[in-house]
Amino acid sequence: MDVVFAVSGVTGILLTVAASLICFTFIRRRQLPPGPWGVPLLGCLPFWKGPETNSEWYNQYGDIYSVRMGSSLIVYLNSMPLVNKYLKDSVDIIDRPPGPAAIGQGILFGSGQKWRLNRTLCLHTLWGDKAEQAFHRHLQNEATDLLAQLERFSEREMNLTETLRPCIVNGLCTLIRGSRFSYTDPDFVSLVALLRGADDVDLLSLSTALSVKLPKLWALIPHQSPDLAEITAGLASVIGRWVAERRQSCEKYSSDSLIDVFLNSEQYQQINSTDDEMVQSAIDMFNGGLVASLSGLEFLFLYLIHNPDVQSRIQGEIDDAIGSDRKPSWVDQSKLPYTVATVMETLRLACITPSTLPHVATRDVTVHGYSVPKGSGVVASIFCLHRQSAQHEDPETFNPERFLNKDSTLRTPSDFIPFGVAPRNCPGDRWFHVLAFLILTWVLQSYSVSQPQGEELPPFKTKMRIVRRLEPYSLVLTPRKTSSKFVSENKSQDIN
Repeated sequence: MDVVFAVSGVTGILLTVAASLICFTFIRRRQLPPGPWGVPLLGCLPFWKGPETNSEWYNQYGDIYSVRMGSSLIVYLNSMPLVNKYLKDSVDIIDRPPGPAAIGQGILFGSGQKWRLNRTLCLHTLWGDKAEQAFHRHLQNEATDLLAQLERFSEREMNLTETLRPCIVNGLCTLIRGSRFSYTDPDFVSLVALLRGADDVDLLSLSTALSVKLPKLWALIPHQSPDLAEITAGLASVIGRWVAERRQSCEKYSSDSLIDVFLNSEQYQQINSTDDEMVQSAIDMFNGGLVASLSGLEFLFLYLIHNPDVQSRIQGEIDDAIGSDRKPSWVDQSKLPYTVATVMETLRLACITPSTLPHVATRDVTVHGYSVPKGSGVVASIFCLHRQSAQHEDPETFNPERFLNKDSTLRTPSDFIPFGVAPRNCPGDRWFHVLAFLILTWVLQSYSVSQPQGEELPPFKTKMRIVRRLEPYSLVLTPRKTSSKFVSENKSQDIN
């Protein structure tokens, strides 16, 4: 009988503890922004299928909601007043967690004094007085080689991504080290292959979490998933070698390349005893710049295939403003507003980064009347902001004219934030715009783009990786009669 009472007592205690935990969880959940409950341990991870799920939660819960993803609590903001108040202006929600597999604070993730200095130095390279002219000069070289490559595939089925990749990598190399490679240089070929491995990295996957958090265990498990820690180590080795070579050179650090800017900074030398922060910043530039640029251009050309009227209008704008006697340059952007608007509409609808990278609350804070615990992530849902019908008429339709005023000048809606919001917005904004403008105008001046003959239009089938990516698709470039001069010129050029 004593045993029965003892067991009953223990059972009662356990039930009381369980009931208390449930009550505590319920009370704590009521203090948070509303949102789906999820399941124990995993939260809402099993139910999240991409940004479309966030759109469903927005429709259900409104301008602010919270979601538990595994052990992390994330608060989503879905209106610009909330984004500006809590992500742009709040000093308590400015930090970010350490980057996956990172060796330093870098420029994308991280926080504190070292991150601030890294960002300042990177902005000198990316946003300095002569930055746009430098981008244009560097990317013109890559666009010239790109057209020579494309001529080889003229009127043949091709995968544009693999042709664009070396062009973008070399542009980033010039930004980081101050000089480009020959496309046939063995070191460059190896670098492109290393970076290609990042295409299938899914930051939310279990395999990525294991490879970063438990690399020794991950090495023992048979797998085909990309190893982010291994890719990062490979890039660190390459960039570290570039830094060492630059230090050993007799030239002054006089260029605006990322490495020279860091090496020239006395403040950087004072607070850093190693090159880790410089190297991590360059890794971030590669990882963010390459994958995001590829994704943006993949979406851009697929939208053109689906919207031949948009393509024809861009070609007409180029013909009228530039003609066929020279190639477009970045200074021509004011003459080609519809072309620029097409790039902007691609960034709006494609939503390459469906949300900002998470900001982290540095203390318990109140957000729009709700309690948000210290350590919680707070993000802007770019996917939802770019699709709100109150701001964008017929938001699922690809329509560049939404970025044009009645007099055909460009307009930028306040909720257009494809690169996030200051002070944590992506510093590569201007670089991508120059890149996309040059590639788009140079290609459409010479070619028309379509799906392979006899095939259906490629679908907009997406997957989440480091950014939002399209499934691979094929296209065909058909030379335009008005561009025969440029086609013949590019055909005779060697890639160097």
